[in-house]
Amino acid sequence: MKNIPLVHFVRWEKIPDSQIDSTLNELKDMGADNIVLHPCWWMRDEESGSFLKLIHNKMLSANIIGTACHGLWGNNYDFNCPNEERRKQIVSSHCRFMKSVADMGSLTYTIHLGHRHPEYDKNFLYDQIRKTLDTLLPEAEESGIKIAVENMIDYDTSDEIAALAAEYNHPALGLCLDTGHANVGEGIKNAIVNTVPYLVTCHMHDNDGTSDQHFPAGYGNTDWEYLTTTLKACPKLINAETEAGDYEGLSRAAIWETFKKSWKAPQKKTQDLNPL
Repeated sequence: MKNIPLVHFVRWEKIPDSQIDSTLNELKDMGADNIVLHPCWWMRDEESGSFLKLIHNKMLSANIIGTACHGLWGNNYDFNCPNEERRKQIVSSHCRFMKSVADMGSLTYTIHLGHRHPEYDKNFLYDQIRKTLDTLLPEAEESGIKIAVENMIDYDTSDEIAALAAEYNHPALGLCLDTGHANVGEGIKNAIVNTVPYLVTCHMHDNDGTSDQHFPAGYGNTDWEYLTTTLKACPKLINAETEAGDYEGLSRAAIWETFKKSWKAPQKKTQDLNPL
């Protein structure tokens, strides 16, 4: 079974500039030497023109790498933006950020397709998504990075994003399984069944099934033994990212150790698992 890098997600938008170096050193000291590249850095780069280079140099000094990136998200960056002129601007923003993080060593670029926009026909919105992908996928392939479409809770579910990946069958297009979204919505086992052939990365965190709580592994009702065993056997998986947030005073190091232990815990036999 191949070795899947574990990647730590930090809410960098909450970290003051004065604490960036110390946070990177803390991550290195606790063994989290692979981090998710954050879109707030690109927004700062758009303002100053050099912030990503500054961050990259700081990462290099701390011996930190970043093989995963969360792409730009929110209404201002939706792939399915109904306004055509704005959608073209969104494509340009994603393209610049994606190429920048590829140069920094990122192998995956996770994106949200976009909000539902109930006032628009769903087929129209998916046509907008296709136009966005048609532009970005060649750029991603040339840059050596994979666009990973993330499942949401009650829209862009695993069956829908898997159908999109199957439709394109493009080497630069994969999927990202968000375990918290799946646990609240359609169920993790159903989501894995649908996405296994296309998973290139995953956002791993726990909850009690009622909301997207971003608990550390084992602090909700997720079957982590099933989850990690199945993910390790996914043929295209590149990264395993933790998106666990703060929890009842647990330190960042404690949450990271919980994730590592959950990933390395005794595994079920692959032949006993339904999806594979």
